[in-house]
Amino acid sequence: MGTLTGEESTGGLKQSVLRSRGDVVGKRSVLQSGGDLAGWLTGSDPRGSLLARVVGLFRVHPTSAQSWSTAWWHDLVSVLLGAWLAIGLFVDGWAHNALRGLETFFTPWHALLYSGFLACALWYLGLTVRARVSQRVPSLGAVPVGYGWGVAGVFLFGIGGLGDMVWHLFFGIEQGIDALFSPTHLLLAVGLITILAAPLRAAWRGPSPRTGHTIRSFLPVILSLTLTVAVIAFFFMYLWTPLRPYHIVKSIYFSQFVAGGDVRASYITSGVTGMLVMTAVMIGGVLWLLPRWRPPFGTVTIVFGLVATLMSGIGAFQQAHLIWPQALAGLVGDVLVRLLDPAPARPTIFRVFAAALALVLWIGVLGTDAVYRGLGWSPEVIGGSVVWATLTALGMAMLMTTGTVTRVGDPSTLHSPVAPGLGDD
Repeated sequence: MGTLTGEESTGGLKQSVLRSRGDVVGKRSVLQSGGDLAGWLTGSDPRGSLLARVVGLFRVHPTSAQSWSTAWWHDLVSVLLGAWLAIGLFVDGWAHNALRGLETFFTPWHALLYSGFLACALWYLGLTVRARVSQRVPSLGAVPVGYGWGVAGVFLFGIGGLGDMVWHLFFGIEQGIDALFSPTHLLLAVGLITILAAPLRAAWRGPSPRTGHTIRSFLPVILSLTLTVAVIAFFFMYLWTPLRPYHIVKSIYFSQFVAGGDVRASYITSGVTGMLVMTAVMIGGVLWLLPRWRPPFGTVTIVFGLVATLMSGIGAFQQAHLIWPQALAGLVGDVLVRLLDPAPARPTIFRVFAAALALVLWIGVLGTDAVYRGLGWSPEVIGGSVVWATLTALGMAMLMTTGTVTRVGDPSTLHSPVAPGLGDD
């Protein structure tokens, strides 16, 4: 950097003084005209302190010349609007399963779903446009840090929604399990997941510390993870073990195999497969947090409890008795997080945590289900299915703690224990 000459310094000082005088004159004119705006914004007027705080809420926080980060309250609004959208999805799912003979796209539950989407879209795009216009942030940098896929999800969901309306007009309204395989519904699923996960990704990429969080400070992350896991679970409801009596036994097997076939084997196969899927989705979501944070006590309980409640609502809460063992497993998970502080940097502890959480989850769910209505499974199947679920969680933890291969040697330079030409034919 160069040094200023005396003349340049004097000129700059004169310009600064003139600007200061101009500001004072401007403020006086505003006050004299009755606007009193300067006092409001500076907080010198008692009425202005509240307005200044409100204005400050909408200030963006640049992290670089090309991006800006959201504040805690931005992410909280995002997850609350996302909850509106997700609840609309679950109400629509309940309608597709419980109400037969739907013949129109324009239903109250679709209104709830798409109004939630509209609210999310306006909010996400509003954050982006405001940064672009008011802060002169470059076009790509106007998207908040971590919200890029969320904004893309808005467009994906919009395209999927239009496609879904056209699909319904040509092919009618899907009933039961068919709705979960509709191509337009799967496009909606991708858009939903990216929208709901945006606050989680923003916190991940932001300056959030690993430890020291409270439920309040961590709430956007908790709710974002919960809604994301819940939507993934929604699209696997036909394999979700606590919903088996409602969706599989009632809707598929007793109609498909009534003329013959091993109904019990099919029931067990679907149940165990559902256990593995549910383990991967629920415990995988919790494990995903641990490389970045040590979640505050109550995080796992909230995630497990809310996902269990939403999934039970799809079946009109016919299996509501299975909510509490899942929430209780989450509570055990919180205790283990507090005691063990599992993280991939400590591979053994991390793997033990994953396996123990799966073990507690399935002992509770299967035990409660057996007491309430009976499983119809032999002790061998019950024990083996719990082992497989535990191994699934352990396998995920091992994959997350396995180091990457950074260098592969040239096979021609590797030592061989067998001399050339002496190997067995």
